[in-house]
Amino acid sequence: MLPSGRRKVLIIDDDDDFGRNAASALEGAGFIARFNHGPQGSLQAIRETSCDVVLLDVNMPQLDGPRLVRMIRETSSAPRVRVILCSNMHKGLLQKLADRLGADGAIQKPEDTQELASALEAALLAEPASRVRVIATGLLSDALRETPARSSGAEGPPSTRRGSDPETGSLDIVIESPDLVVLKARGAVTNDIGKAALSRMEAWARPRPYYLILFDMSETVDLDAAARDQMSAWARRVPPHAMAVFGADFHIQVVLEMVQRAVSKLTGRPLHRNFSRDEAAARAWLDKMRPSLGTGS
Repeated sequence: MLPSGRRKVLIIDDDDDFGRNAASALEGAGFIARFNHGPQGSLQAIRETSCDVVLLDVNMPQLDGPRLVRMIRETSSAPRVRVILCSNMHKGLLQKLADRLGADGAIQKPEDTQELASALEAALLAEPASRVRVIATGLLSDALRETPARSSGAEGPPSTRRGSDPETGSLDIVIESPDLVVLKARGAVTNDIGKAALSRMEAWARPRPYYLILFDMSETVDLDAAARDQMSAWARRVPPHAMAVFGADFHIQVVLEMVQRAVSKLTGRPLHRNFSRDEAAARAWLDKMRPSLGTGS
């Protein structure tokens, strides 16, 4: 028989070290905690543990946190489970994502898992989220279709190269010497659209010690999951960089935040990213970043 008042917590995360340490820390604080590695088998684990709370990582391969939130909400056997998002994502974005998905709260991953219990207690003090299911259609959507990209200006200078498809979207790349890449994404950007353009950009960036990215997303509708994976793989192969984004809707900011966090974790490089209010502010931030990147700090 379980002691009265002890909450049962299921931790779903693809980081073994964090998951095990978090479970140990929560057990020490009086919770009953179990760790489930990654999203596979998570719904079964929820049923088996009869948990009160799911502490859910946002950025996981194969099945990301936002989709898993919706699956949990749609599972009739788990309508009462409280879902708390837990991620390295920027705190403001993480809370907005939780609100959008109908999750019950959000916790930024602490450096010391011993601090997790108090953060979880604080999150649980809040009122449970409405059980009205919120469909975040723009978040990490599946590929729209398999359509070949058509390039214009492939033989021209780097500043005019584009990957595009008239029925979905386009990705324009402009090089501003000596170290700035200006990206302009329009419509729904798919993997096919971005692949050719990014490969040309990689050839330009690789010999350089660093570079800067100015990303105009004021006309972007969506980045599909395959395009996100392509961007992540590309960013791991090129030199250190700083990226300033302006004009992005909330769901696009979430996607880019997840990509950047994953790249930083895999490469060990610091995260240099800024969501700016407009192009002038984005350029000003990049100007501030240039000296530190140029010296390799």
